[in-house]
Amino acid sequence: AEDGIRDYKVTGVQTCALPICGRDIMALGYPLGARLGMVLKSSRGAIISEADPELPMGGFLHSATTNGGNSGGPIVDQTGRLIGLVVAVTTRNFTENTYSIGIPTDQIWPFLKKHLPDLKPDTEERKALDWPDVDAKVSPGTVYIECVVKPQSPAEQDESANPR
Repeated sequence: AEDGIRDYKVTGVQTCALPICGRDIMALGYPLGARLGMVLKSSRGAIISEADPELPMGGFLHSATTNGGNSGGPIVDQTGRLIGLVVAVTTRNFTENTYSIGIPTDQIWPFLKKHLPDLKPDTEERKALDWPDVDAKVSPGTVYIECVVKPQSPAEQDESANPR
């Protein structure tokens, strides 16, 4: 990918098996975007449930604190391997806790293979790291992307509704 300043080459994804209930994890991202400052944030937690087809995109629940702005950010284990991506947060009322939802790597892999055909999984065995070292390892590969949808003009709306 290219951002006009640097070229980011994705050479391998450190994938891991499906999320395992009880596994310690770290989620990284930019919660609430500029409202909390544009410095990368990390939050630790644990897998609360394994992948569940009843959750959005066959996701899993985890307890790392996430908010809007974390979406798409990595969820990693203590070796720095990708467990999944942040996709949603459950809503909360006075009698319920809030949980975060991640999409497991097995759901992401087909998309990656389609768009990055040379990408290979990194299956090398790795030792657990101290959490600050995990953060330092994963942070350089975590970027903030903001998409702004431009409203269509009436002429553009007509064109998209009635293609030639």
